[in-house]
Amino acid sequence: MTPPKQSQIRGTGIDRFRSLLRSQAELAAQERTRNEGQIPVDRLDALERLAKLVHICETAQPPPRKRWPPFVVFGSTLLLASFLFFARVPQTEIELDCAVTETGFVSSKQQVFPNTMQLSSLSAAGVRTIEIPSDSKNDARTLSLSGSDDLVFGLSAILKGRKQGTINLAALSLPKGARVAVAYSGRPREFEVVLETTGLDVRASLNGPIRFRSTAIPAADRDFVSPKTFQVRQGSRELYLTLTLPAGSSTLGSQVTVDDLSFARVNQVIDTSRTTVSQPSTLLNGKLYWESLNGGERNLRPGEILQVRLVQGEIRALSLEDQHIALKFRGLVRGMNIGSGKGLRDIMPTWLDWLKAQHALSLLWGTSLYLFGATTALLRWWGVRI
Repeated sequence: MTPPKQSQIRGTGIDRFRSLLRSQAELAAQERTRNEGQIPVDRLDALERLAKLVHICETAQPPPRKRWPPFVVFGSTLLLASFLFFARVPQTEIELDCAVTETGFVSSKQQVFPNTMQLSSLSAAGVRTIEIPSDSKNDARTLSLSGSDDLVFGLSAILKGRKQGTINLAALSLPKGARVAVAYSGRPREFEVVLETTGLDVRASLNGPIRFRSTAIPAADRDFVSPKTFQVRQGSRELYLTLTLPAGSSTLGSQVTVDDLSFARVNQVIDTSRTTVSQPSTLLNGKLYWESLNGGERNLRPGEILQVRLVQGEIRALSLEDQHIALKFRGLVRGMNIGSGKGLRDIMPTWLDWLKAQHALSLLWGTSLYLFGATTALLRWWGVRI
């Protein structure tokens, strides 16, 4: 008898042996019935030899190859690569150096803002009480309005003869949670500051000839021989300050801790049928630096919409230039987006960016070992000896 081929044993040969074994067993059972329980010895020996042959073939046959290992390796690799390429780090430290026409922030603690500043004029709206100091010709005076109306006033340093007046705005004690907006008014060296809080007292030191304007009294000039303190108390609404600077720039605030920062202006247009609200960007130019990516930078284009979700940060310098505001900021953020609507893009670093910057060598070795292990496992699955 010619031995079966190896391919037959591995493939359909063993199935034939099993079928033959079943048919021979059935015949033996039929003969036993006919012979009153007796089976011929030669048939029983042939049946035992066939059963041993089937057992030997089953033992020699290699186990069926599992199909799941390649899919597991491929799926794991795809999952890991997708995470590194697309998942964003939960938070990162940034530094921002930009020029804007308007910015806003929320104070994260009680602190001093703004810095002491020399002004050529100061005006305010949303004022409840004005305390005018005495000079050589006039006594001190307090102005206030009853009801819900607030006062509006203005001060201007003027030149009389050879004497130039001066206005020095004192620093405010800004409470925690106060919202501040600073905007360029459109006129050179003139800026508007809106303070959304309660109970603020604004003080300024006046010296020399000063012109007063107010909704409560006619315009008048006063001449202070020595510096005197002028004070106003905030009314029931937001406090609106308009600052006009002498020639050159001035630092409005520094080392100001904030937990919100914006670079947009709210425009509201109301007509008979509807109200339209837009928030155009106030960015003129700037650079954004990712400290966690070894100082990697991104240029900010004019009008680009930048949205920052802060954990906490610090305005290192807020300077008022001739026609814009210069802002230097450093802080920890949990989200950053560029654009709006369908054009919104997340610019937080991915985990791959972070690993390349912080652990470049570890990333290289880890990737190499992973690829080596995956390749080795697949080769062994195919039966290649390594």
